[in-house]
Amino acid sequence: PIVKEVIEESSNALNENLFKLIDDGPEEKLNLTINTQPAMLTCSLAIWKLFLSNCPSCIPGYFAGHSLGEYSALTAANAFKLTDAVELVRYRAHIMQSITSPGDCGMVAVIGLNLELIQGICEEVNDEYLLNGAETHFPKIVEVANINSYKQIVLSGAREALDTTIEKLNKLGGNVRIVKLPVSAPFHSSILRPIESLLAKKLDLLNIRKPQIPTLANYHAEVYGSVEEIRRILPKQAHSVVRWKASIDRMLDMGVKVFVEC
Repeated sequence: PIVKEVIEESSNALNENLFKLIDDGPEEKLNLTINTQPAMLTCSLAIWKLFLSNCPSCIPGYFAGHSLGEYSALTAANAFKLTDAVELVRYRAHIMQSITSPGDCGMVAVIGLNLELIQGICEEVNDEYLLNGAETHFPKIVEVANINSYKQIVLSGAREALDTTIEKLNKLGGNVRIVKLPVSAPFHSSILRPIESLLAKKLDLLNIRKPQIPTLANYHAEVYGSVEEIRRILPKQAHSVVRWKASIDRMLDMGVKVFVEC
């Protein structure tokens, strides 16, 4: 009943039957960013509420969420109403998708190389494209999007530049593993910078509350200090690096010993 209530609430807000979409698809429709993001947020919240109902004394000291998960974390912390949150992430997905055409951009996970080496290769590729006068309206061609661990880094950018970067990384040899991610937009890259102002305007229309449980931001790996900071930083989060390793390290520094993933 708890899960059903959460999914029905989101379905009504979106005018979309999420039960049917998740169970029956078609998969192509579910995989559209505008559907995936609200569906994931809804399921995360359902899992959180189910967890809490089974363990009502398990109130966390902090919340954090990776990329889209930051919206789930803020909603779990009661900064957003669920209905506002799913409408917000659908809007976010729509404007993210509108910046580029399908196939123009992408993301890859690089496993087994350190950050400094990967950043060096990205700068090399970007310099080559600029020197060759490559026509592009993108402010950067390929760049680090997620720092997930010491040796798991995600890159985001223009498809051609990503392919060039992959070639250079593969030539380094060793135990390097590169995984292309099934995404349709260059998330957390400066290519998406134009959506910052649109997202800020949307957030200005919402009633946002200070999180009841301290919540960390991907942008700076620190706890949000105020509603004003949420309004200011969330629009930047879409085109900035997800500092996930730094967020986990920060929580460890603050004494966190147990992590529960919803």
